[in-house]
Amino acid sequence: APWTVAKDPERASELAEIIYTLLESIRICAHLFMPFMPTTSAEVLRRMSLDEAEITSTDTRSECVWGKLQGGLAVSKGDALFPRLASK
Repeated sequence: APWTVAKDPERASELAEIIYTLLESIRICAHLFMPFMPTTSAEVLRRMSLDEAEITSTDTRSECVWGKLQGGLAVSKGDALFPRLASK
């Protein structure tokens, strides 16, 4: 589990690989969801500090290639993308 790996400094490279895999998967999912949830998908990509050209690209095939995510980008936290519904 990633939280176990994160506690061991000797496994830092393994943790980096796990985080990269998760972020790259999220990036590709955001592009695949773009036709159905354009605002939310764009916000996900913005929070990953991706450039505007990628965020506004309509070439899903080329944007969904594995390995396009650059290392060292900052991920910013924002408000909930899908706020909880109030229960009755």
